[in-house]
Amino acid sequence: SLEALLKCEHKYWSRLIQKRVIADHIPPFAAFDPFTTETVADIPLALPFWVKPIKSSGSRLGFRVNRPEDFEAAIATLRDQIGLISEPFDHLLERADLPPEVRGIGGHYCLAEGIIGGRQCTQEGYVFNGATTVYGTVDSIRYPNGISFFRYQYPSKLPARVRRRMTSLSKKVMKAVGYDGAAFNIEYFWDEQADRIWLLEINTRVSQSHSDLFEKVDGATNQQASVHLALGEDPRLPVREGEWPLAAKFFLRHFEDGIVTRVPTPEEIARIEKKIPGTVILPQVAQGTRLSELPEQDSYSYALAHIFMGAKNQSTLLRHYERVVKALPFVVDPV
Repeated sequence: SLEALLKCEHKYWSRLIQKRVIADHIPPFAAFDPFTTETVADIPLALPFWVKPIKSSGSRLGFRVNRPEDFEAAIATLRDQIGLISEPFDHLLERADLPPEVRGIGGHYCLAEGIIGGRQCTQEGYVFNGATTVYGTVDSIRYPNGISFFRYQYPSKLPARVRRRMTSLSKKVMKAVGYDGAAFNIEYFWDEQADRIWLLEINTRVSQSHSDLFEKVDGATNQQASVHLALGEDPRLPVREGEWPLAAKFFLRHFEDGIVTRVPTPEEIARIEKKIPGTVILPQVAQGTRLSELPEQDSYSYALAHIFMGAKNQSTLLRHYERVVKALPFVVDPV
């Protein structure tokens, strides 16, 4: 139903449900209106914390707040850009039956959350006739800034016991939401030192970033699950029947604004892909691109290319990625 979808996608509504059924696995949180909230003192959380729109994607308009000045800068940016998210989301909210505690929290609202962390991953699954199935866990590895994604890697290297606990949490949450007949993915952190699992957020879809990974390792893209569900069928996905034991999506990023003055030609890309089997290179910029004008970026970096790779093991995977990066002639002039 639309309500079940919004119980996941409306981050405040989602947290309220999670607090009811898995309270020990979520951070403290609070909703706030960036157009009426002036200072960090108006947020009932201790520094540092994270702020993001009520409806967000790909870390867009997400900011880590370590000090009051960070909050003021985040508020200015949110006021300027959140309309691109809030207007279409409000269009959906008008068509839903919202409970009283959510009814006044519109698309322009934001969420402040306590900092959580650890080894990050995403569980992909679906619900069919009320039964939740998790068919894969993908590791999410970040750059040293701790925010921008470096690569997604499948299969996960997390201990099986941790993945089983995450699956149990996924089943509890999706049952509480009333979600059925569709795919989902849920992002988690595992704090290894405390052996504690944190739920970051729920997405009401398969991840397109993971599609090539599942095809390389299991022999079928995760999109197959959505097709079966749309036909009213219980998905039967293959396991470890693909060409590669390991697969990843890398994000080749630039961390300062600039203008792209050189990108690899199709012929150069084809030569690299032929030299390193299992590689697919998708440039995200063109010559003349101003990085700060790219859509759908996180708040701290810009993606120059997405690079999909398969390998027999992790050391080979990382070695081949370094070869690819050295061979790609991206040039960005500073501004």
